[in-house]
Amino acid sequence: LEIFAAQPNRQFFIVAEEEATDNYCNPNNAGGCLEALKRADDAIGVAQAFIQRNPNTLLLTAADSEAGGMSVLAVAPN
Repeated sequence: LEIFAAQPNRQFFIVAEEEATDNYCNPNNAGGCLEALKRADDAIGVAQAFIQRNPNTLLLTAADSEAGGMSVLAVAPN
């Protein structure tokens, strides 16, 4: 982001995807799914930090599928 932003008077558009959310979540691989979600969250954090320094920036996020059928069946009591 910083390399693109360093170009004077230039606008840019970036598309990024964390593909592993499909690869792991569709077959209900919980560990892989959580790791992929963490990487996606980290990437969004980088974008949010960039926006703090460059407030004329728009961030859009979207999901391309529902990624499997994982469910929380029970929550362990404290």
